[in-house]
Amino acid sequence: MAQTPLETHLDISAPTEDQQSAKLSHILLQIFDPNRPPTAIGTVADELEHHGMAIILILFSLPSALPVPAPGYSTILSVPLLIIGVSLILGKESIWLPERVRTKTFDPADFQKLKFLMLRMVARIERICRPRLRWLITSKSFSRVLGVIVCLLAFFMALPIPGTNTLPAGGIFLIGFGLLESDGL
Repeated sequence: MAQTPLETHLDISAPTEDQQSAKLSHILLQIFDPNRPPTAIGTVADELEHHGMAIILILFSLPSALPVPAPGYSTILSVPLLIIGVSLILGKESIWLPERVRTKTFDPADFQKLKFLMLRMVARIERICRPRLRWLITSKSFSRVLGVIVCLLAFFMALPIPGTNTLPAGGIFLIGFGLLESDGL
C-alpha cells in the first residue's frame, strides 16, 4: 500500500497485516478519514473491540491533550473517559458505553484540522514506545490503580476552566498509549 503525503511527512511506517498490532497512527487515519460519513461513537468502539479500552482512552483524550484552544469539547470528551476509568476500577476488560453515549455521532471531517497535530504527536510517541514491564500492564490491581488515576484526571479535564485540560488529558493519553503498546514504563 502506498503512503499518503501525510504519512510520508510524519514518517509513519506501513501498517501490519496483524490487526492486533496495528499502530495507533493507522487507526487514527482510518477513524478520521475525511471520506468517512458521520459515525456513532458505539460504532467506533465496536470496530476497535480487540484494541480494548486503550484506544478509547487515547481517542477521547488526544484532542484535549493538544495545546490548541478549543473550548467546550473537553467536558464532553471527559464523560467516556470517566466511564472507562470506572470500568478499569471494576476490572472490566472490554468496552462498555451507555446507549446514550454509543448513539452520539461525530463527523470525522470536523477533526481534519486537528488530525495532523494528533498524528504528529502519535508518530513521536510510537518511536519510543515498545512492550516493556508487561507484568505491570496485565496486573488486575495495577489496572484498578490506573482506573482511579483516569477517573481523577477525567474529572479535572471536565472542569470548564481554560488552560486546565491539556495536562490531565495528556496523562490519560499516555496511560492509554501504555496500555495499547503493553508499555508499563
